[in-house]
Amino acid sequence: MASVATVGLVAPHAARAQTSSAARTSEFNIPPRTLSDALTDFGRQSGMQVNVNADQIRGRSSPGVAGRMSNAQALSHILTGTGLTWRLDNGFVTLTPAPRTAQASGDAQGRVDLGPLRVDGEQTGSLAVAQETGADRDARRKDEIYDQDISTTFASREEVERYRGTNTADVLKGMVNVFSGDARNGGALDPSIRGIQGPGRVPVIIDGSEQALTVWRGYNGAGNRSYIDPSLISGVQVLKGPVSTRGVNGSTGGAVVVNTLDAADILKPGQSFGIELKLEGGNNSTNPRWPTLLTGQDYRDIPGFPTGWQASYPYGDPSLRVNLRTEDDNEAFSAGDRAIRIAAAGRVGDFELFGAYAYRERGNYFSGTTKADYYQQEGLPLNAANYVRLLGLNYESGNEVPNTSSELESVMLKVAWSITDDQTLQIGFRDTRSSFGEIMPSRIMTTGDGYIRPAPAQLVNKASPLFASR
Repeated sequence: MASVATVGLVAPHAARAQTSSAARTSEFNIPPRTLSDALTDFGRQSGMQVNVNADQIRGRSSPGVAGRMSNAQALSHILTGTGLTWRLDNGFVTLTPAPRTAQASGDAQGRVDLGPLRVDGEQTGSLAVAQETGADRDARRKDEIYDQDISTTFASREEVERYRGTNTADVLKGMVNVFSGDARNGGALDPSIRGIQGPGRVPVIIDGSEQALTVWRGYNGAGNRSYIDPSLISGVQVLKGPVSTRGVNGSTGGAVVVNTLDAADILKPGQSFGIELKLEGGNNSTNPRWPTLLTGQDYRDIPGFPTGWQASYPYGDPSLRVNLRTEDDNEAFSAGDRAIRIAAAGRVGDFELFGAYAYRERGNYFSGTTKADYYQQEGLPLNAANYVRLLGLNYESGNEVPNTSSELESVMLKVAWSITDDQTLQIGFRDTRSSFGEIMPSRIMTTGDGYIRPAPAQLVNKASPLFASR
């Protein structure tokens, strides 16, 4: 189904204005620009509303218009050379393809008689006939969500990279009623949609295949984690609630559909090879200090190790003690956050080849200081049930927050074969190695003797084959 966009402002009166709005004169100042922007300016300056098929105006440009004239004359100027015309329906301007007419006059009927014609050309493969860029693809995906009779939202590659944040979970920021569990502790994506979360409830589908690991979280149940570097994401669609749609095996809470980069994100129309390099850097973090584990040793030989019944519940293990860095240790040019991505793509006939390498490292971040004195005020309850205040007091403002570091390394390869103009076979492979700080939820607030104890680093290796057709 074609998508429809509406630009402009609704005319204030319905019946009489329908016949007079086109003839009404206005002052126009619309420079040459894309047709979409020109129509938006026309709606704002004329007060008329324009209904268009988003696919029809995509990629078209307008010569613009300037001066005082009727709305009908201005709209005709704007559509010059676009192959579109307009009509007035119930007070709304609707754009349609212009009828095919002779562009040259040969006789009174407008006919032109031509002799035999011979057209020579070179076929460069079906992929070169209609090459869709990554921006065009994202615009199409964003338009398609309005054709679906479900509650859904979409973030394009541009939005993901612009508002990336510091963790994989940040790709869901700004989506209403969509969150991620363990957003700063675990280095993964564990989506929650409208309060529904966990294994079997909200599947994460990456390039057509469901990918997740079930992680035991002690008293807090189990997590449903998917590991992917945000640098490899080209778009994220979240479907809210039970859904039944093509290519999506949704569940009770909905589904999160992630598409990774491909050749269209690197190559422009007509290009046969391209390379993209992206570097990132940030501060407000510090390198983690991992504890020295005493696994296998007799606890009675370890000075300061808990004895008695506490030996089997050793929150006071001295080997885990660490003095957290303070805001005085937070260096402005530490470059504690750094990332690199290099991607290459090529087109050979009907085939597209794509490869990417991504590396991302992030240290423990320093907590914020704005309005931190809120947790110090008198009158607030301070007990085991008041988790928020306990966390606010145990992890002091401006100090290092342990178990929030992560290191992610990924390699991705794809091959796509355009069998026909509307059939594509794609095979891919993605290998991810993730090392991150983590601590059980039940131990986040436990300080015992006043020390915060970082947990050992966790390591996840995951290889994900991909086989898709469309």
